[in-house]
Amino acid sequence: MWHNGDNETTYFRANFSGSVCDQTIETNLDAGIVRAFWMTYEGILADKQRLRSPAILDSIDDYLAGKYYPLNIVKCYIKQPL
Repeated sequence: MWHNGDNETTYFRANFSGSVCDQTIETNLDAGIVRAFWMTYEGILADKQRLRSPAILDSIDDYLAGKYYPLNIVKCYIKQPL
């Protein structure tokens, strides 16, 4: 989790990894995001001051260090329908 003191919001981050089968980036972007593109790890480090959260680099570092788990550990306990 990360707390942004600027807007007094706490964020919970969950990350998933997979293989890219199509590099087409045609989607609506969140406010404040100008464009989406692929970067190398070195490119991310060189421009890390532009990341929206320190949790982004931590998430990448965790994955590269082998800190990941199978998807079947994720559970949902929300009653249906919402």
